[in-house]
Amino acid sequence: MNDDFTHFSPFEFAALVRKAVKQEKMRQPKKATVKFLKDFAHNYRANLSMPDGLQGYMLS
Repeated sequence: MNDDFTHFSPFEFAALVRKAVKQEKMRQPKKATVKFLKDFAHNYRANLSMPDGLQGYMLS
């Protein structure tokens, strides 16, 4: 057995994951980024008649 690894019980592992998630800070995107993504998603259209690989690159 490799001594470089620590073995946790499922309960210990779950507790470590909860602790890590609580300590993780949530990032807040800029308002301009959110507006851009909303506008992009609103105007995005897939054109299935285009050749493979280009079908998703169509903005109206």
